[in-house]
Amino acid sequence: MWQRMLSVIVKEFIQLSRDRRSMAMVFALPIIQMCILGYVVRTDVENVSIVVWDACNTVESRELIQSFDQTEFFNVNYYAFDYDEITSCIESGDAKGALVIPPEYSRNINRGEPAPVQFLTDGSEPGAGIQSLANANLIVSNKGAELMSKGQLSETELPISLQPRIWYNPAMQSSVFYLPGFVGILLQNITIILTSIAIVRERERGTMEQLNISPLRRGELIVSKLIPYVIIGYTQLLLVVATAIVVFGMPMRGNFLLL
Repeated sequence: MWQRMLSVIVKEFIQLSRDRRSMAMVFALPIIQMCILGYVVRTDVENVSIVVWDACNTVESRELIQSFDQTEFFNVNYYAFDYDEITSCIESGDAKGALVIPPEYSRNINRGEPAPVQFLTDGSEPGAGIQSLANANLIVSNKGAELMSKGQLSETELPISLQPRIWYNPAMQSSVFYLPGFVGILLQNITIILTSIAIVRERERGTMEQLNISPLRRGELIVSKLIPYVIIGYTQLLLVVATAIVVFGMPMRGNFLLL
C-alpha cells in the first residue's frame, strides 16, 4: 500500500515541477503577497485630520497646537470658533477629532495651576479613536512635562490634563464598526453562491438547454434568473440587520431605505 501511495506522491511532485505556473504560485506568490500585505496593511494611526477651537488664542495655546501639528499623529487642518463648527467638520468627515483649548488655559499655566484641555474623537472607528486618544494624551503629557521643566508648573501641581470625549460611539464598541461591513460581505457571498448553485443545478438537470431554446432572449433570461435572488438578497438584508440590532445592539441611524 505504501509503495503504491509513494509512487503517486512522487508523480505529483514531478508533475508539479514541470508546471511553471504552479511552481510560481508555490514559491513566488507567497513572497509577493507577503511584501504587498507588509507594506499595505498597516494599523498605525497617523496624519489624523483634526479641527482646533482655540478660545484662548495666546502664545501658550499656539504652542500646544504646534505640539499636535508637528507630530506624525495629527494634522491641524481646520479651525473652529464654536462646537457647531466642530460638529460640522466631524460629521462631514473632514476631521476625525477636535482639540478645544478653553479661555483660561494660559491664565492657569501662568498661575501654576492645572490647565485642562478637551479632545474630541470620532468613535465610529473604535481602533482609530482609541489610538488617537492615546496619542493626544501622550502629546499633552509631554507638553506638561516641558512646562514643569521650565518652572511654569510646580512639581506639586498636575501638568496639562486631557479631558477626552468620544462622539457617536461612546462605549467604543467594535461591533458598531465591523457589523455594517459584515452585512455587505455576507450578502455578497450568499447571493453569489446561490446564483452559482442555480446555474449548476440547471446544467445537472439538463434544463439549461431547454432554457436556451425557449422564446426568451438572453437578456430576459439573465434578468429572470437574477430577480428571484435579488428579492432573496433584500430578505436576507432584513434578517441580517435585524440580527445585528437585536443580538449585538447595533444602532440604526438614518434612512433605512438608503441602506
